[in-house]
Amino acid sequence: MHNTVASSDSISDAGNGEFKKAARLLSVLPFFVLIPFAVYVAVGTKAGAVEFSLLAVSVVAAALVGWQVCRIFHSNCQELVSLRAQALDNCAQRDAAINTLGNFFSEVLPIWARQIKMAQEHAREEVEILAEHFDTIVNTLDEHCDNQNAQGFSIAADTVVEEQGLPALSKERRQDIRDSLDKILVSLQFQDRVNQILEAVGLNLEQIAAHIDQILDTDSEASLEELLSLTSWLELMQENYTMVEQKLVHRQDHVAVVPSADSNEVEFF
Repeated sequence: MHNTVASSDSISDAGNGEFKKAARLLSVLPFFVLIPFAVYVAVGTKAGAVEFSLLAVSVVAAALVGWQVCRIFHSNCQELVSLRAQALDNCAQRDAAINTLGNFFSEVLPIWARQIKMAQEHAREEVEILAEHFDTIVNTLDEHCDNQNAQGFSIAADTVVEEQGLPALSKERRQDIRDSLDKILVSLQFQDRVNQILEAVGLNLEQIAAHIDQILDTDSEASLEELLSLTSWLELMQENYTMVEQKLVHRQDHVAVVPSADSNEVEFF
């Protein structure tokens, strides 16, 4: 595509050059008519050929009119060439701006997509972990109730917890329930982590929108590439991150592995 544009510009420049040559030729063409006729008039007048001289003067007057027309035409040609050059320059600036925006968002949008995908994956995994731990607790209590029923006692799971308490369970079962509860408490923090990820993306969107509005309101001669620096924005995006996973996803083309509830790096907020 770039080769086609360059080729078209070359043809256009060549056409403009030939157009200018033709305009200059037309501007000097009347002189080739005026000079011979002026000499002819002088010779005819000296010889006393009055009628011929009047005819020659008429021709010279017509040549002068033609010369004036050529001058006006030449001036218009120069103006058209100038306008065309300005239009080509505006097109080049527009194409440069489009390329700058395209390059900018082709880098930024995938990062936002990966951040949002990471938040979705994190929420899904933590919900599955929560369900698994709750299921472990329920199964443990049900198993204890079944054992009690087998011994001739009619007892419900909630009675085990409320009336007899955890001491009614075996030491091993009590520890299983405590471990599951600890993991549930940790997993419940996933909402805070998801909020941090999405808040960073939202903040980036607000900052870029505000900066673009500022560019549109500023009469600056700097190029859009200078005003909307991709490197600066990528650095600013990383400053908004609060978790290691966000920085990993920022630099990679895939979703980083999110620490599970068993990870020692999980923090309470």
